[in-house]
Amino acid sequence: MNNARTYTDNAGLIVFSQGHYSPFSSVGERPDVPVGPGPLQDDEQRIAAFLAFRANAGTYETSGSKLTMRFMLARNPRVVGTTVESEYAVEGDTLVITGTNQQGVETRTTYARVD
Repeated sequence: MNNARTYTDNAGLIVFSQGHYSPFSSVGERPDVPVGPGPLQDDEQRIAAFLAFRANAGTYETSGSKLTMRFMLARNPRVVGTTVESEYAVEGDTLVITGTNQQGVETRTTYARVD
């Protein structure tokens, strides 16, 4: 079964600095939860908010076009301590990271540089 999904126009940020990286990005549609201070009202809202983003941090190395990232922290605790290898390309102010997820589906994430 191929569970490929395409997300477009999602907000995201990835920082690379001195061998460390940290991405944070939205996934899919923003959940319909109240905006403002205070806790979410119920488990359904908390789960929707939790599943609406990806976040992790760790170390990285590059070799040619290969990018190796080691998860030190993650929203999903099951990936902490694991390593992911991807291909990357930089063209001007654009970074494209291409890899394969655990289900065998190719993933491609594009970032635009901002200063």
